[in-house]
Amino acid sequence: MPRGFTFIEVLISLLVMSVLLATAAPAFERLYQSHQAKRLASEFQGFFVQARSETVMRNQNLWIHYAEQGDSLNGWVLALRGSESAVTYANAAHNAIMVSRGEGELLSVGWNKIELDRVNGKPAGAGNITFAVQGAPEKQLKMIFHNVTGRLRICGGHYGYDAC
Repeated sequence: MPRGFTFIEVLISLLVMSVLLATAAPAFERLYQSHQAKRLASEFQGFFVQARSETVMRNQNLWIHYAEQGDSLNGWVLALRGSESAVTYANAAHNAIMVSRGEGELLSVGWNKIELDRVNGKPAGAGNITFAVQGAPEKQLKMIFHNVTGRLRICGGHYGYDAC
């Protein structure tokens, strides 16, 4: 005699699965935010390393320009260019050697352009980029670049990075 599930058994199973899913959802959100922050940190670091290499390879001073559309949540762009003339979000990619774009992340950049030296690729001045992913603005990371050593460092005390 075949037997199926009763309505009560199905309801209890759905209730148990709903409770398990409700407790697991915040952990998945934190995991997703951690992944996004690490990806963004890696993207910035990779952009600066590649820009330095390009500068040395071309044997000419190049500039990294930063521009945003409204605010960084709407869109931002980093562009490596051969001129120091000012750029806007709309024209940053025009005549750019290399471009990195993003949106939805909270960025705080204290400079509009940084010159890279043609001999060793080091920036002419020290600076940093502070960033956080959407949904976790309190967990900020900072990429610091030094003009004397040319070293890039990411810190902030979140997502496995050391405190600054």
